Amino acid sequence: MTKMGSFTFYDYAVLLIILTILSAIGLYYRYTGGKQSSTEEYLLGDRNQGVLPVALSLVASHMSGISILGVPAEVYFRGAIYSVANIALLIVIPVTVHLFLPVFFKVASMSVYEYLELRFGRHLRVLASLAYPVQSVLFMAVVLYAPALALETLSGLSTTWSILVVGSVCTFYSTVGGIKAVIMTDVFQFILTNLAVLTIILTVYLEKGSFINIWTAAKEGGRLNFSNFSLDPTERHTWWSLIIGATFTYMGTYAVHQSQVQRYLTLRDHRTALRTLYVSWPITTAFSLSMIFAGLCIYSKYQGCDPLMAHTIRSEDQLVPYFVVDTLSSCPGIPGLVVAGIFSASLSSISANLNSLATVSVQDYIRPLYQQKKKLFPTDKWTLWMTKLLACLYGCLLMVITYLARYMRGILQTGLTLAGLMGGPMVAVYTLGLFVPAANEPGAIAALLSGLAISVWLSFGGPKPPIVNLQSSTYSCLDNITTTSDLLTRPGEYFYLYRLSYWWSVVLSCLLAFTIGWLVSLYTTAVYKFSCNTDPELFSPPVMIILNKRKQSLKENISSVIHFENKKQNIN
Repeated sequence: MTKMGSFTFYDYAVLLIILTILSAIGLYYRYTGGKQSSTEEYLLGDRNQGVLPVALSLVASHMSGISILGVPAEVYFRGAIYSVANIALLIVIPVTVHLFLPVFFKVASMSVYEYLELRFGRHLRVLASLAYPVQSVLFMAVVLYAPALALETLSGLSTTWSILVVGSVCTFYSTVGGIKAVIMTDVFQFILTNLAVLTIILTVYLEKGSFINIWTAAKEGGRLNFSNFSLDPTERHTWWSLIIGATFTYMGTYAVHQSQVQRYLTLRDHRTALRTLYVSWPITTAFSLSMIFAGLCIYSKYQGCDPLMAHTIRSEDQLVPYFVVDTLSSCPGIPGLVVAGIFSASLSSISANLNSLATVSVQDYIRPLYQQKKKLFPTDKWTLWMTKLLACLYGCLLMVITYLARYMRGILQTGLTLAGLMGGPMVAVYTLGLFVPAANEPGAIAALLSGLAISVWLSFGGPKPPIVNLQSSTYSCLDNITTTSDLLTRPGEYFYLYRLSYWWSVVLSCLLAFTIGWLVSLYTTAVYKFSCNTDPELFSPPVMIILNKRKQSLKENISSVIHFENKKQNIN
């Protein structure tokens, strides 16, 4: 890779100011209001947060640094069909709001896994909450690696120092400020991230003269590939893989993920959460489309001299940082602003997960163990102190594991794979709990374990065929560059399931886990007489209505039988 430009004093100043502001937000919420003196305030913000801040926080955490680096690169190398994934939100958000959230607000627990104990039993709750930290820390490692990679590419600062600086700041404000600091820093970071994306778009617009010229270049290069309706599941992106795969992946994020549900519960009630999610919906879509258009803008810039083929960059994940160096290095402070946007997008996802990891660890393990050993409930002060300590420890663990992220196969695909790793099995388990009265704990445990096994196998099994990019060119490069084509392989050389698009992994793991869980529930109920809590309040509203009608009908039948027997006795 050729030497890239370096940061100026102004770029470092911009980064330093932004990192200072983020730390200051954490300190502000540590020393104002209730001063984070109760667990309720620290983890749930006293359940009185505003609609717009939480909506922007949801958007910010959904669009991480993985998105800022990965989505434009995905569009540049493989086309704008990726935008079809946004259609999944038409399904995910209404389902989350109307079928899942009403039950979580009834349970009103700081840990989303408490529902599993109420519905099925303690063993399932322990298993589910054990798998969550593993998946979450791995996902955050990929998210933290994104800004570290960008800073290394732009400034020459080593990945080690980048990880330490960004990880330390995020751990600090998440630990001292609690969920209020997380939400408000998310709002600030959302603004910065949008500025970064808009800077990329505006820069190319000024160079090309119009959006039509950008669109024309993308069309000529085959990047407007919206017409792939193929039913072949081995194709990386089709309408079906994107809509169906994104629906299952986003359900794991929006409907049952601890960090998202915990944000919902910072709101006053279910009605407020409903408004918040519907407000976040168009903002998320607009932000996603802006990143996709940024990818088309970058393609129009390098249409005749692809930096990857020209060996100017080592991997596609360096495309956005390289664009910043190549195009904006003459504008002091602007590269710093763009990198700050990438940092901000990553920090918003990490801070939410750190807070949630600490919540789950304390609520699902530390408090029950304390209660079991001491034979009494821990004080709120002790619980708060332990939560903050764990948030800090998880932050340190994250920085250590992030070094492994350099062995990834691309930031976007790795991030989505890890997001769906536990998402599919968990969606299956919660769907069993909320919609299938016959489901019991053995069935739910079988669903979780089988789903995780299938998900890990499909996600990380191999060998897998190389990713095929759309055609690029180096005809306008200044140097006389000779390129070699990638080694072509025949699909039949690879095991069929390893050739599936990464979007289908979460779909298969969810559907198979749900089916296995249902069958095991039916078998164990019939043979071993296993049962579970079928309180109508623990089911999704449509199922709850049916169960209440059955309950009422049963009461009426019993009442009729009693009345008939009494009448019969009176006659006799």
